[in-house]
Amino acid sequence: MRKIKSKKKSEKNISYLNFAKWAKIHLVLLLLLFVFLKINNFFENSYIILKNNIELRLVKNYGYCEKQGYGFINEVKKKFLLTKVASVKNYNNNFPSSNWFLDVFDENKKFDYLILINPQSLNSNYNVIYKKKNCFLLKND
Repeated sequence: MRKIKSKKKSEKNISYLNFAKWAKIHLVLLLLLFVFLKINNFFENSYIILKNNIELRLVKNYGYCEKQGYGFINEVKKKFLLTKVASVKNYNNNFPSSNWFLDVFDENKKFDYLILINPQSLNSNYNVIYKKKNCFLLKND
């Protein structure tokens, strides 16, 4: 007598093969995702963002009284409520203008206040209002 193969057994084999293929594809994709995240320092960057507030990160990147002087400019901006009424002069020529920290985009306009970052000397036409390290807030006479 001849045995008849049951359809249930062959259907189980097909579903097992489909699942194995699906699992293999997803495992490879998951591995590629993990490698991509590791290469781009996703885990370290996420930790830094969660650990430090934005002010600390900006001061670290733009400097306090060095580089672009973000820390000093932000302190003066908060302390004296200066927005769009001051100009920034950075004597370190390796960096672009710091005026954008105060939302100032017109460098040719005459302002009442001047913020100096790392100057070699001070101009006598201005009164020193605030000084910290080698950064100055000056008022035009």
